[in-house]
Amino acid sequence: MAAAPSASAAGERVLIPGVEMKCPNCGLVQAAGATDCSGCGVNFAKMKIKASRAALAEPLRSEDPTPADFQPSEDALKQVQGAAIAGFVLAGLNFIIWLVVMSGVNIGMGLNAFMIIDVFLILGLSFGVLKRSRVCAVLLLLYFVGGKILMMASGQIPGIGGIAISIAFATAFFKGMLGTFSCRKD
Repeated sequence: MAAAPSASAAGERVLIPGVEMKCPNCGLVQAAGATDCSGCGVNFAKMKIKASRAALAEPLRSEDPTPADFQPSEDALKQVQGAAIAGFVLAGLNFIIWLVVMSGVNIGMGLNAFMIIDVFLILGLSFGVLKRSRVCAVLLLLYFVGGKILMMASGQIPGIGGIAISIAFATAFFKGMLGTFSCRKD
């Protein structure tokens, strides 16, 4: 179906929501009923562009992008979800350790009441990763790896189990970071 803009007397093209059309901003083919472009987010009801009569009748071409062209791969989505879940698990483990520390049990390693800040920071960054934020994914990875480096620099060397768990979390966060970049190629 061809794009269905109407021409005003001034020669402007006014996009009509509810009819299959091509976005004048990014060229993405929109489904009938779309009021905003699924590719660039432009609001069709507010958009008016100058166009010649020939452009008004321009048919859609097979090489025009469709919404499917902008969908992230399943692998990228799984990487993002895996990183978010790993972040939520890490925040949960830190919360449990914080509860133990707050109950008065001394488990060493210099843990104190300020661990709750770690919990909320990790939760926030993990939620951002779940929403496919590249910034949150990078910050979550850097925060985790940086924390492990600081811990080892202060003489707190984890055992083989702690190293394996740290590598698993770091790998999940790294893959999540790659996934967010794959999901949001603008």
